[in-house]
Amino acid sequence: MTHHPTTSKEYHKHTSTTCSSIYNMYYVHFPFSMLTKTESIILHISVLSFMVFILYGIYSYLPACAMTALSQGYFYIFGDPLE
Repeated sequence: MTHHPTTSKEYHKHTSTTCSSIYNMYYVHFPFSMLTKTESIILHISVLSFMVFILYGIYSYLPACAMTALSQGYFYIFGDPLE
């Protein structure tokens, strides 16, 4: 059973714990304490650029793939090409 915050204080407490847990997950799984400032910046840039490339790839590829799948599905079901 999930708890849904009802008051403003409960909502801010819930969102702050969610944000802090995401922050902790990010910083615990990467060895930031052993990196210098320059290495940390390079790692951040690498991780963020990788995430941006993945999201852009999904954004640019998914519509074309979905239209192809819809067109082929229509052809398999009805026997006529989708125009």
